[in-house]
Amino acid sequence: MDFSEKILPGWLVEMDKQLRRGKHVLLYGNVEDRFLIDQNGSFGTVGLTEALGFYLEQSGYAFVSHYDLVDGLHVPNPEQEDLFNQMIRKSANPSRGSCSGSSDPRTSDPRTSGPQTAGSQTAESRDTSHRDAFPSSSSPSSDPAAQDAASERRTPSIRNRMERGSDGNGGRSNLKLPNVALPHIRSFLSQTEIPSAAIIEYSDKLFSDAQRQEQAEREFLIQLKKIVKEAADLQENMEGRRNALIITASQLAAIPSWFYQEHPLLALIRIPFPDVKERRSFIEGFFDCFADPFITDDSCKKEMIDTFVQQTDGLTILDLMALGTTCSSEKIKIAQPADMKNVIAYYRYGEKIDPWEKFNADTIRSAPQQIQKRVIGQKNAVDAVVDMLITATIGITMLRSTRGTGKPKGVFFFVGPTGVGKTELAKALAELIFGDENRMRRFDMSEYAEKHAAEKLTGAPPGYVGYEEGGQLTNFVRENPFSLILFDEIEKAHGLIMDKFLQILEDGRLTDSKGQTAYFSQSVIIFTSNIGSDSLPVQAGDKITDSSPSYEDIQEHFRSKVRDHFLFELKRPEIHNRFGDNILVFDLLRPIHVRGICEKFLRSFQISAKEKRELTLVFEEPGIREMIEKEMCVGEKLKYGGRRIRTLLEEKIEKPFNRWIFENDPPANSTLSLGINAENELAVAIKGQ
Repeated sequence: MDFSEKILPGWLVEMDKQLRRGKHVLLYGNVEDRFLIDQNGSFGTVGLTEALGFYLEQSGYAFVSHYDLVDGLHVPNPEQEDLFNQMIRKSANPSRGSCSGSSDPRTSDPRTSGPQTAGSQTAESRDTSHRDAFPSSSSPSSDPAAQDAASERRTPSIRNRMERGSDGNGGRSNLKLPNVALPHIRSFLSQTEIPSAAIIEYSDKLFSDAQRQEQAEREFLIQLKKIVKEAADLQENMEGRRNALIITASQLAAIPSWFYQEHPLLALIRIPFPDVKERRSFIEGFFDCFADPFITDDSCKKEMIDTFVQQTDGLTILDLMALGTTCSSEKIKIAQPADMKNVIAYYRYGEKIDPWEKFNADTIRSAPQQIQKRVIGQKNAVDAVVDMLITATIGITMLRSTRGTGKPKGVFFFVGPTGVGKTELAKALAELIFGDENRMRRFDMSEYAEKHAAEKLTGAPPGYVGYEEGGQLTNFVRENPFSLILFDEIEKAHGLIMDKFLQILEDGRLTDSKGQTAYFSQSVIIFTSNIGSDSLPVQAGDKITDSSPSYEDIQEHFRSKVRDHFLFELKRPEIHNRFGDNILVFDLLRPIHVRGICEKFLRSFQISAKEKRELTLVFEEPGIREMIEKEMCVGEKLKYGGRRIRTLLEEKIEKPFNRWIFENDPPANSTLSLGINAENELAVAIKGQ
């Protein structure tokens, strides 16, 4: 086989092993991609059809037929047309005798004996035909003028360089119906005269429903099973192989599982996205389509290649080709590793400006003040997220890597009493980083309390309902790589859900049920929890003051409860270790913070009145703020946090005010004075009347 061992994909190596063991193959997954091929110095990409055809010919299969619903049963190679017609006639009338003319088909190789046909050409003629199909972009031309012209210019189109050969279907037949084509395929593969292979493409499109089939579809599957069973064994001619059936499908779940499950003669092989070796071969072969071909600094070129290989993980060969086309069409000049990193980020994320690179020193210095307008009394938590912003912006880490993939920009575990600003801090951070708090995606983990709910994050397994939809989490991250992801009330999720996060916390990636990988390297991930809130170190009847209980006591209480939860309840200490010092404890709501939180809600109330009714609100002193402060100090209301303040404002201010508006209908542009009367109720007056 003349495939270059340097670029031989793993799935093809596995297929070769299985065919040598006398098995047939069902290929699924990334079947629509293109694949690298290098023969006699001609380096390019081909579709799966041509890659399989080339492999099978080089492996000794003298006759290769193809079938799909559009082109029917055919041979893509026009040189096999005569042999194809002979095989068709023989399968339609078996009594007509040998189609190769060999007197002893078991010991005679039809490729080297008997009359020369398209299917029995010599090795030399086959090599020549493939050299025509895979023209070399680097071999010298016999025309000196052409050599001079080629040396003075770069290839204008990356696809002209990357696409070699043709996936055209010369010599098509009209055998389109499965019930007509399959008997011929069965005949091809059961005969012992010519080493043969058949490729059935788009097999997942042959069935209306993988769960229940019509009579014709069941007959089609049974015919396939018979073909697999009856394929001739050509031990002497094929080194232990038999005539081969290769089936391709992009979606394995669309094929009835009873056809392939536990089948001793059928091997399932998933074609993944290009691995490190393939991506390196690609960029080394097409380096001048991306960067200046005259770069002489070997260390610079090596770093650019390493950057490309590491940052294109998860992209198909077609994606890599499109990336090269982007460089060409948008005239993007790549002269150093940073340029390579930026163009890949632009292609992958669709944004030329990285949100993480927009921060400057002034923006970060003002970040604490901006956040504390929304999150009151949580200085330790605010300082921690600002430190994350600084690290993400500067970018210096202990990991020596040029990778764009990797751990998330920030991972936090927010824990503390209810209503103290955990979710609000996440929203404030999303607005600060991405300019819109709606860039935050919230997952309510109470919806993941059951064991099977883990599938909602990464998608149902093949063959199960919902497989085609993919995972909620992985889909979102692929579509929104620059985002903040909030897993709210994580303690309510089933323990198996936490196992999904190990890969995210360690490598910043998560693979869904369809084999697609989502990358979290541009995301911030926040977990929130109320673990320990029901056992606060505050005795019944104790008053919460500005200094008691101390923040240190609160911090120790919540951290110990989180540790016990992961170690003894979930029995997953490794996940607890991943969080480390990123477990941020939120303080209790203290009396000193009540006025600030009340002020925040009243400010939103003023904005709403202006937008809805064009009314200006003025709050009298002393009045609403003082009333809320007194109410919050009664009983254990401080334990309920800022939500209790909002509830009081809704009961004492919002509802009475809307009722007053309904009854009095003040004119637009009025200024209204709001205060508290002697009965401790809302008093509203129109100023100037």
